Amino acid sequence: MQQKETNQYQTIIDALINHDFIQAEKLSIELIKTNPLDAQVWLYLAEAIAFQGYGQTAEKIFQRAWLLDPQAAWIEQAKVDLKQEDLGKTRKDIENLLMVKNVTVSAAIIVKDEEKHISNCLKNLVPAVDEIIIVDTGCIDNTIKIAGTFPNVKIIKFDWCDDFSAARNAALPYIKSDWVIWIDADEYLYEEDIENIKIVAAIYDQVKKPILLRIGQMNKTNDNQIIGNYDMNRMFSLKYPFRFYSRIHEQIRLKGQNMYQCTELSKSVGIRVYHVGYTKSNLIEKDKLSRNIKLLGMMIEEEPENPAWLFFYGRELCTIGRIEEGITALLNCEEMAKEYPTFGRILDIHRILVKAYLARQDIDKAEEVCLRSMEIRKDFPDILYSYARIKLIKADKLLKEAEKYSVKSMDSFIKYRSIVSPDESIRNWKGNLLLSDIALYQGRIARAVEGYENTLKVCPCSIKNSIKNKLSSIENEIKVSKKSV
Repeated sequence: MQQKETNQYQTIIDALINHDFIQAEKLSIELIKTNPLDAQVWLYLAEAIAFQGYGQTAEKIFQRAWLLDPQAAWIEQAKVDLKQEDLGKTRKDIENLLMVKNVTVSAAIIVKDEEKHISNCLKNLVPAVDEIIIVDTGCIDNTIKIAGTFPNVKIIKFDWCDDFSAARNAALPYIKSDWVIWIDADEYLYEEDIENIKIVAAIYDQVKKPILLRIGQMNKTNDNQIIGNYDMNRMFSLKYPFRFYSRIHEQIRLKGQNMYQCTELSKSVGIRVYHVGYTKSNLIEKDKLSRNIKLLGMMIEEEPENPAWLFFYGRELCTIGRIEEGITALLNCEEMAKEYPTFGRILDIHRILVKAYLARQDIDKAEEVCLRSMEIRKDFPDILYSYARIKLIKADKLLKEAEKYSVKSMDSFIKYRSIVSPDESIRNWKGNLLLSDIALYQGRIARAVEGYENTLKVCPCSIKNSIKNKLSSIENEIKVSKKSV
């Protein structure tokens, strides 16, 4: 099947390369009709339409591709390519492919003293769904009063019992819609994604088996970067008996199903929320990590053979700076996970372990974890990046050692006496040439140039051209750098 799909892709690609955009359009539509969930084919159709001058329609088609695969590597480049095309005319016949049936969706939210966030949370959510179920776990501030000012909001009281799954499951009988999307009170739906919730529900409602949908949680880092996270299942159809399990870091699965024997599908979709709850100020204000560690400790006691709780426990410990305890928990989790082939957090364990080892300057341990990780997946960007960092750290250390021994090789001429005579050229020019090379590797350009120029004055003629070439290369690089600035 995979080979057949690849061949069909290639036929479309060939048509695009040959500028046969009508044929590319025709082939793409044929594939879309048999598999409307294939984001790649929607992208090909967008390209074929754009090159025919129907830029407005192409943008809508591309939006469908992104909706189906928001993590695709081609997303950013496709955006650039489409922007370069004239918006042009529309193609109503093509846009008819985007039509979906009406499906109702409810949003559900657990709250506890969220007056700071609830208004922003509900503002874009109200027009996106048919109703909003709010589970009040014991608010004593103005959260419920504020929520009550929004339309189609239903409040459910729940006595908090240190169990997020119990609170979520309590809301399920009150949901009357076809689908539900779970949002946290400290998350704000992107305004441009308001329509996407119902579209996504309608698209995946046609799938004839249970499916969980992962939305994008956009987290703001301490250096004001936005990092997207699509690893959380948040949306599902109510026609299947999905339930939440575990006190914290809740898992959604079919009622009665084991966490490591799940049969449902899971897909990321183009719905994004901006998450503020785990910014440093919010973590301190609500002491969320201490709460998490407490609940995870309870889960470890209740399910000691489940590696998931050790993973989350170790991750949280590392986050609050209890590195040694965190490392121990993560290593135990990694060992325990060998008994669970479907455990999906091994790469996450490795990523956190590497960071933890680097934090305590244990470079060799960090490298061991990277190598272990690459035996499982050779293409995990985080580990490849960390491995490169480790090599750079080691290279820097080696360069410093090389510099130290270069200096010692010249200084040792003062005291060295032996029947074995030393190479005098080391003291005369070789040592300085080596130090210049080291400085160049370290990026100390001025020091390297000075060293090369001094070496030119004393080195043999056979070496001079090599040094002149190095100086010429440095000069050319400086000129190029100045032009780029």
